[in-house]
Amino acid sequence: MMKVMNDAKVVGCTCLSVGREVLLNQKKFDVVIIDEAGQITQPAVFGALSIAKKFVLVGDHKQLPPVVKSVAAREAGYGVSLLKRLAEANEANVSQGKESSLMKLTMQYRMHED
Repeated sequence: MMKVMNDAKVVGCTCLSVGREVLLNQKKFDVVIIDEAGQITQPAVFGALSIAKKFVLVGDHKQLPPVVKSVAAREAGYGVSLLKRLAEANEANVSQGKESSLMKLTMQYRMHED
């Protein structure tokens, strides 16, 4: 199984499985793409980012936030996704004349016009 994993061009998994999956131990990936990043808690995202040389966060930081049941964790900021924090920092940078690091979806392929 390790040979299959080492030879794979693309590997799919969840953010939460990264730290628990034996096949991912000691593995580094060129790029990690995290979908629905606006709904993932920061600790879960950091596990996935720890195996990445580069990363792409995909999602909408203005939609559903991460689910955090603990009041203390929410008050500590864990109810805010990394995507939202980076998007807000990007807005501040753009307002200072710096280049944007965000790309906005301009064409929606999942919905039909009719």
